[in-house]
Amino acid sequence: MKHDDPLDELLQQWQVQTPAPTEFRREVWGRIAAEARPMPTWLDRMTGWLFHPAALAACIAAALLTGGMVAWKPEPPAQAEGHARMAYLQSIDPFHPSHLMAAK
Repeated sequence: MKHDDPLDELLQQWQVQTPAPTEFRREVWGRIAAEARPMPTWLDRMTGWLFHPAALAACIAAALLTGGMVAWKPEPPAQAEGHARMAYLQSIDPFHPSHLMAAK
């Protein structure tokens, strides 16, 4: 059972003929050229990352923490004990210069 509809024949022959806009090709190539920019170097990516406020704050905090850890040097226990012993001996030594000046 075949339907012979005259509209079917017209639809089969119909072709859309719309010319592309004159600036279409130029716009497409312009978009392609804009997307085809060179890849950033690792230095460009790192500086771009460092200039974000959160990353910059993290780098400053890490630098301060590292500097504080390097600068803070606790006395070894033996050295601290030696200082305490010397301070005690100086405090009871009657001939220590600090005692002699106070006696005058």
